[in-house]
Amino acid sequence: MQNPGSDAGVFCLRVYGLSLIAIKAPANAITAAAKVVPTAIRLGGYFRTDPRFWLNLQAAYDLSKAEKAHSGKKIVPRTAA
Repeated sequence: MQNPGSDAGVFCLRVYGLSLIAIKAPANAITAAAKVVPTAIRLGGYFRTDPRFWLNLQAAYDLSKAEKAHSGKKIVPRTAA
């Protein structure tokens, strides 16, 4: 069974006539994030915390890491249609 999150991400890109290549994102960009959810649920259950805590922690880490890696690269914004 395919991840519904990946379908939603692809749908959003299609609405704007884009692809992962067009926005220079890795091919697994949408599905990779969805794999974190089961782990967050397990950690939440084990530590008796909300799984959102683990998702937010992972998102903050990933964002920080990506911003450092892309700090010097220019991203060309989409022009209005």
